[in-house]
Amino acid sequence: PFLRDFRYDRNVKGRVYACAPEVKGRLKGDRTYGQGFYRSDDGGLTWRKVNEASPGEVCQIAGDVGLVGYFDNEEVRRSTDGGATWTPFHEGLPALDTKMYKASARGNFLAFGAGPNFYLAGDAAGGIWRRQLGAAEWTCVEIREKKAGVPEKEPRLQYMTKHPMEALGSLIVDAKNADHWLATDWYEIWESVDAGATWTSRIDGIMQ
Repeated sequence: PFLRDFRYDRNVKGRVYACAPEVKGRLKGDRTYGQGFYRSDDGGLTWRKVNEASPGEVCQIAGDVGLVGYFDNEEVRRSTDGGATWTPFHEGLPALDTKMYKASARGNFLAFGAGPNFYLAGDAAGGIWRRQLGAAEWTCVEIREKKAGVPEKEPRLQYMTKHPMEALGSLIVDAKNADHWLATDWYEIWESVDAGATWTSRIDGIMQ
């Protein structure tokens, strides 16, 4: 399989998930990859495929049985039975903008995160959505400012400052402070200390 994500279950001891979604485009080439959503209940010693379809990534809130994952980067779904079945969980999120280059398109979801009682979803255009546990839909996080850095020692970063947070790739919520978030895109590492309202580049001193 072409494995994209490994996650330990935050509630079931010894349970691990592995995502192997369908491989498309140039990554596939002339090879045939097995696909599916795999689960281990013994800490990774043995595995079984619990679903032929697999999300690209999953996240989970500690204390909640639900798993949330994105399928084909376009639809978010939720599972409450360890990945055996998935139901739509996309309410409030935008559809994929097919007129845009997909790697930086609105609605192309590439990043997930989870706080103590909420999920985060980020798309390739740099948008972030939040969904409280038990809420009926996602709501857009209003980002007031993105302070992109252009370190003098890394002038190559100058070309990206017109599109900060494009191709968002990861979202992390500080386990000790639910308002402290980190994010990465193709170019930078970002930090927010006010639950996503403002973001500051933290790439200075790191080779791109």
